Amino acid sequence: MLELDRRDAGCGHTCAVLDRYVDAELAGHNARARFGGVAVHLERCPACRADHDGLIATTRRTRC
Repeated sequence: MLELDRRDAGCGHTCAVLDRYVDAELAGHNARARFGGVAVHLERCPACRADHDGLIATTRRTRC
Protein backbone atom coordinates (compact mmCIF):
# COMPACT_ATOMS: atom_id res chain seq x y z
CA MET A 1 0.00 0.00 0.00
CA LEU A 2 1.31 3.45 -0.93
CA GLU A 3 1.68 5.98 1.84
CA LEU A 4 -0.01 9.33 1.42
CA ASP A 5 2.54 11.99 0.52
CA ARG A 6 1.13 15.49 0.85
CA ARG A 7 3.70 16.74 -1.67
CA ASP A 8 2.22 14.47 -4.39
CA ALA A 9 0.39 16.67 -6.91
CA GLY A 10 -1.92 13.86 -8.04
CA CYS A 11 -2.82 12.68 -11.52
CA GLY A 12 -5.12 15.58 -12.41
CA HIS A 13 -2.68 18.37 -11.66
CA THR A 14 0.24 16.44 -13.13
CA CYS A 15 -1.65 15.92 -16.38
CA ALA A 16 -2.60 19.61 -16.49
CA VAL A 17 0.99 20.85 -16.23
CA LEU A 18 2.93 17.96 -17.76
CA ASP A 19 3.69 19.87 -20.96
CA ARG A 20 5.24 22.72 -18.96
CA TYR A 21 7.18 20.27 -16.80
CA VAL A 22 8.64 18.58 -19.89
CA ASP A 23 9.41 21.94 -21.54
CA ALA A 24 11.32 22.98 -18.41
CA GLU A 25 13.26 19.71 -18.37
CA LEU A 26 14.19 19.92 -22.04
CA ALA A 27 15.23 23.57 -21.66
CA GLY A 28 17.68 22.52 -18.94
CA HIS A 29 15.74 24.11 -16.09
CA ASN A 30 15.26 22.44 -12.72
CA ALA A 31 11.73 21.13 -13.29
CA ARG A 32 11.83 19.29 -9.96
CA ALA A 33 12.34 22.55 -8.06
CA ARG A 34 9.71 24.39 -10.09
CA PHE A 35 7.10 21.59 -10.06
CA GLY A 36 7.98 19.68 -6.89
CA GLY A 37 4.60 18.02 -6.44
CA VAL A 38 4.64 16.82 -10.03
CA ALA A 39 8.12 15.35 -9.62
CA VAL A 40 6.99 13.47 -6.51
CA HIS A 41 3.93 12.19 -8.35
CA LEU A 42 5.95 11.01 -11.35
CA GLU A 43 8.12 8.94 -9.02
CA ARG A 44 5.03 7.21 -7.61
CA CYS A 45 2.60 6.85 -10.53
CA PRO A 46 3.55 4.49 -13.38
CA ALA A 47 0.74 5.77 -15.64
CA CYS A 48 1.76 9.42 -15.36
CA ARG A 49 5.42 8.49 -15.68
CA ALA A 50 4.60 6.67 -18.93
CA ASP A 51 2.80 9.78 -20.20
CA HIS A 52 5.84 11.87 -19.20
CA ASP A 53 8.26 9.54 -20.97
CA GLY A 54 6.10 9.49 -24.09
CA LEU A 55 5.84 13.27 -24.15
CA ILE A 56 9.62 13.60 -23.75
CA ALA A 57 10.20 11.19 -26.64
CA THR A 58 7.65 12.86 -28.90
CA THR A 59 8.92 16.36 -28.16
CA ARG A 60 12.51 15.35 -28.86
CA ARG A 61 11.52 13.77 -32.19
CA THR A 62 9.54 16.79 -33.36
CA ARG A 63 11.91 19.58 -32.35
CA CYS A 64 14.23 20.99 -35.00
